[in-house]
Amino acid sequence: MEYTHVGYISKQHGLRGNLLINILSSYKINIKNIQFLYIEMGLSKVPFEIEKIIFTKNQTYLIGLKNYNNREKTIQFINKNIFIKNKNIEFNNEKLLRLINYKIIKNGIEVGFVQNFLIKEQTILFCNIDNKEVYIPYVDNFVKKIDHKKKKLYVDLPNDLLNLN
Repeated sequence: MEYTHVGYISKQHGLRGNLLINILSSYKINIKNIQFLYIEMGLSKVPFEIEKIIFTKNQTYLIGLKNYNNREKTIQFINKNIFIKNKNIEFNNEKLLRLINYKIIKNGIEVGFVQNFLIKEQTILFCNIDNKEVYIPYVDNFVKKIDHKKKKLYVDLPNDLLNLN
């Protein structure tokens, strides 16, 4: 089953263990069909059954997890990344979605892969390069060519950009 990193848990809400989750602007969540939220715990994605989920505003949801009904139990989830099964996600930009997991080629050498993206004033690709997260602006100056058949993204990146992150 494929999962996508869609956001993070920002804070607790109330005394009953409810949590506020922030969803990256790239995604819309189909909340009617979600049964489990996958929370990144160490190197694993641990499933937690959803008891309730309510849209609040601006890509933010109030969520309650089954058997986690107080603040002491849910404090461990603050600032954790969350994942949802792909079938429960509506993507705001199919073109960028296709780039996830594409190999990044710089100067003819594979240097990493695209993990995700964020659309704000400037679209940013979240990439894994040399086992570290690197943010690449999705602009013609840096993204030179996309080969959808081979799933490769050819880039021309200044070394300073790689060292910023």
